[in-house]
Amino acid sequence: MRDHPRASVVEVSEETGVEEEKILQYLRDGRLISSGFTEVITCERCGKSIRAGRYCEACKAILDIQLKSAIPQAQRPEPPENKPPRLGRNSDGMHIKKE
Repeated sequence: MRDHPRASVVEVSEETGVEEEKILQYLRDGRLISSGFTEVITCERCGKSIRAGRYCEACKAILDIQLKSAIPQAQRPEPPENKPPRLGRNSDGMHIKKE
């Protein structure tokens, strides 16, 4: 792929022995990024050509906003607090000494 950046998915499949559908799945999963394939995958939402993944950046942003607005603020998980260690026993029976 580095030597022939404009190769099609079919050509890459033939030269590597990897099935075309597997190459396309790697692109959708983000494990492989198209940097010149003549055949590329498209956004599942708008149909725009993309290099990797399932959605283009614009659709990802829209979906993120929609998901965040669908979850009420009270149900959103709180970020973890940085609490100092407590004195006493923890789950494995060890004592923790506060310094």
